[in-house]
Amino acid sequence: MAYSMIFMPDYGDKTKMLRHLTEARLWFDQVPGKNDTVWRYFLHTELLKAVLDADPLFHPILASANEERSN
Repeated sequence: MAYSMIFMPDYGDKTKMLRHLTEARLWFDQVPGKNDTVWRYFLHTELLKAVLDADPLFHPILASANEERSN
């Protein structure tokens, strides 16, 4: 849902988008054998990454993905 929101005028409701991304992360964390590379790939999809980079509201979720890479 968060990905589809970037195609809405003014990116839809950004707090809803963040809520969807946070919820998606919680679900992702429950997948047995999850691979954080997959999560980073999802966040770094070209269009989504552009939106997330452009708005400080999304910086914490990007930072958490980058912290996992460095650990």
